[in-house]
Amino acid sequence: GLRIAVHYGCHLLKPSDIKPFTEDPDDPHFFDELVEITGSKSVDYQNKLMCCGAGGSLRTGDKPSSLQFTLEKLRNMRSAGVDCIVTCCPFCQLQFDLGQLEVANELNPDEKPFAIPVVYIS
Repeated sequence: GLRIAVHYGCHLLKPSDIKPFTEDPDDPHFFDELVEITGSKSVDYQNKLMCCGAGGSLRTGDKPSSLQFTLEKLRNMRSAGVDCIVTCCPFCQLQFDLGQLEVANELNPDEKPFAIPVVYIS
């Protein structure tokens, strides 16, 4: 099966005091389990719960910092050997999809470009 990098996104888990989930927001499993039901493998990677870089108006207000978050996440995912990224946040989907081109063009033109497909589940 596919090796998938699950990205929960900040707003799925937080604010945890009003979300209906019974899991620990600092150690969630339900999205990973949903992915694995399909026969895919949810792959752990460094800083899995870190923001994609788009949230909190960071993408709009400070795009270079926003893309630094994205670059770190993408490097960690690539190091883990993932086939694709799955997220349930449309803003995260945009950040990872368009962000792969942006980090290549704006931050690291000499680094091997990212080509990780991004799947949005709603």
